[in-house]
Amino acid sequence: MTFYYEGKHSVKFGDFDSWEDWHLIPSSRPVIAPPAERTSFVTVPGRHGKVDLSWALSGGPIYDNRTGSLEFYVDSNKWHGWHTAYQTIMQNLQGKRIKVILSDDPSWYYDGMCWVDKWTSDERYSTISIKYDFYPFKKRVVFNESDWLWDPFDFENGVIGPSVSGEEAL
Repeated sequence: MTFYYEGKHSVKFGDFDSWEDWHLIPSSRPVIAPPAERTSFVTVPGRHGKVDLSWALSGGPIYDNRTGSLEFYVDSNKWHGWHTAYQTIMQNLQGKRIKVILSDDPSWYYDGMCWVDKWTSDERYSTISIKYDFYPFKKRVVFNESDWLWDPFDFENGVIGPSVSGEEAL
């Protein structure tokens, strides 16, 4: 099967771009799942309703890691056999802590682990599922003091210069 794809909605896994380096085409727009709020409800005698102990101890919500998967079609015209693509992608993801940046949200990154979950093939095309387990908050990409280009700069969401240390968002 021949795909026509321009690289929109790619995902940067560490130093590797899902389209430019691995020729992966998202099956849908890549979105990282929101973190689940951790709760611990208990019933207290003589009190209406339940008490959430996670809020009682921290004064606010506590979140678990973001978990999910990203699905891609593999442009087999760019690889010399499916096994080469499979081995290359696995070698660069498995067992490594990486930063992941979505091209649709380039000012933020997710920090955690990614791994190849499954690979399916038929006579027309192959698909790959990459699972992830990220820290609950995305972090702002911090730019260095060197020159920056105007062309790729996002005037709505971009940041010039270093941001506040530890800036995070859900």
